[in-house]
Amino acid sequence: MSDTNPGGLAKGLTPADLGKRNLSRNNLLFGLMQRMGLVEKVGSGIIRMKNAMQEWDLTEPIFDINDNWFTIIFNRSTKKWVVIIKNISPKKKDFSKLLSNINH
Repeated sequence: MSDTNPGGLAKGLTPADLGKRNLSRNNLLFGLMQRMGLVEKVGSGIIRMKNAMQEWDLTEPIFDINDNWFTIIFNRSTKKWVVIIKNISPKKKDFSKLLSNINH
């Protein structure tokens, strides 16, 4: 699975900075979203993602970065996973049945 965003990294960031520094691409929009409570844990996404993948014994994602785009690639696991969802709300119970056994 991959996700591509146009525009590359924000000006001033390098691939080595991923998970260590954060810069917003649009300070005005970022400030507005932060004041509205739509931004949380600023700059922690890559670290949280890598930690979660390590916890589930998955390989780290691959980053493909240039001036025109930023792509993150997740490799499919060859392991069979049983997903356990704790504290499921009533609305999510039907969905949890679909996740009970996933083959990759």
